[in-house]
This record gives sequence, C-alpha cells and structure tokens, in this order.
Amino acid sequence: MAKGLLTKVMKYELRYLDGCGGFHEMQENVWALQRQTREILNRTIQIAFHWDYLNREQYNKTGEYLDLYKETGYKRLDGYIYNCVKDQFEDMASVNINATLQKAWSKYTSSKTEVLRGNMSVPSYKKDQPLVIDKRNISFRKNETQPIAELSLFSTKYKMKTGLPGKVQFAVQINDKTQQSIFERVLCGEYGYGQCQLVYDRPK
Repeated sequence: MAKGLLTKVMKYELRYLDGCGGFHEMQENVWALQRQTREILNRTIQIAFHWDYLNREQYNKTGEYLDLYKETGYKRLDGYIYNCVKDQFEDMASVNINATLQKAWSKYTSSKTEVLRGNMSVPSYKKDQPLVIDKRNISFRKNETQPIAELSLFSTKYKMKTGLPGKVQFAVQINDKTQQSIFERVLCGEYGYGQCQLVYDRPK
C-alpha cells in the first residue's frame, strides 16, 4: 500500500435490475458462482499446502528445496495455481477467478508457518462465500437519479453459451449521507475503488 493512502470499506445493498435473465435465473447463476467460489478458495489452499508439504519432504531428504520453476514452469506458486484451476471453472470471469484465489493465497501465506508447524489447521472455506470481483469488472454510473453498479461476473464463453449480456446491473441502495457522499466521490473520480465482494443473502 502506498504511503499515506487511506482505505475505507463501504457496504451497499444492491437490488437486481437486469443482465442475467429473470430474477430466479439470476439466483441460480449467483448460487452456482458461490459454489465455484468456495471450490476455488479450497482448491487454492489444497494445492499450496501440498506443494509446501512436498517441498519440506524434499528438504528433509536431500537438504535442498524443490525448484518451483523446474517442477511447474511457473516462477510463482499462485501463477501455477491459477493455471490449475482456470479451466475447471469456465463459467466465472477469469480475472475474478484470479481475485478469488488470491484471497485464499493471502490467507494461506499469512498462516503457513503455523500450519506447517502443526500449531493450526489448514484453512478451509464453508459454503455461501461472497463472490470476489476484480476492480476491472466493476463500474458505477447514475441512470437519471438511480445509482447503478454494473458487475461482470461471467466468462465470455459462458455468456456466448447462455446469451447473457456483458454485465449484470444492480440498483445501489443509498441509506445515509455517508454512503451518498462516498458514492458521488467515486462517480466523479475523486475516490478510487478496488476489489469488491458480492454477498447474496438468501431468503430465510
């Protein structure tokens, strides 16, 4: 993070408008992406832990660690993980796949030492994970007086197969002056925005 850069996390309620068929079709698509999100997160942890386990075993036997590039063809393990998972989840936008695995990668690397020492269990993710959306797949605008969020959730291949348009549109619910001020500053470019997460609350 750049020195002096302030980050603020804001939560907004979204209401589905268009871009993914009818409301029930949108539900089914979002639920499918939620399942894939969990699978990507846990698969990332599994591959990372397996590599570190093999690496430690190799060092214990030979006194030398494995060469990641020679073994995988990648200079970074997260790059190798992306190559492993990208073709398994063809419905999800590729940059969102990478953003999702980076979330798990960050969690694993921060806890790796304690995991390998046996002081904590390997991280895992339960169902109904929020969708992780790369900033490149997010845009905001206003339709007359209605704030709109446009999210690119699906891969080009999936959109061609289903006939879905490019982006899913949601109305942004503004509940207070702080939310209004932040949203307006994002629209005018005064504030930037980064990766977002879409949490879908299923009816009880």
